[in-house]
Amino acid sequence: MSPALDGDDYTFFYEYMVTQFSIQCPLSSFECELLTEMQTAPSQLAPNTWGCLQAFQIVCKYFSIEPTKNKFMFFYQLKYGESIGWISLSLASSRLKLFSLYKNSFNTFKDAFFKVKARKTDLSRRILFDENYAPRFPLYWVIPTKFKSRTAN
Repeated sequence: MSPALDGDDYTFFYEYMVTQFSIQCPLSSFECELLTEMQTAPSQLAPNTWGCLQAFQIVCKYFSIEPTKNKFMFFYQLKYGESIGWISLSLASSRLKLFSLYKNSFNTFKDAFFKVKARKTDLSRRILFDENYAPRFPLYWVIPTKFKSRTAN
């Protein structure tokens, strides 16, 4: 996926992100921060990764802890496909397992998706852009930054 030629930028979301994990637009600051750090579009994350992100945010809210990329990446590290492709999670070595994988089968998750499009000049831009008209997270598939788990801050 590459930038639009007509000046309107967009990204894709899979249907399961909304129906199974209640992902909402605009994405949370934590989700945008993590996607930006990974240089990853929302549709590049495998379904279980979105499940872990949502569960992490719920647990943080319950304990009145701000979710951050460093806290999340204390428990997980990213697994990359052999080329540009899906990104999933694996446990950070020798750390506690935080969540179990979501048991639902996502064999056909690629079949149902939708386009989220926003013009930089109207109110819809807040879904994808910040106040300086910069994307809040990568909109298109790119080669992600590889980083491993880290200490929590």
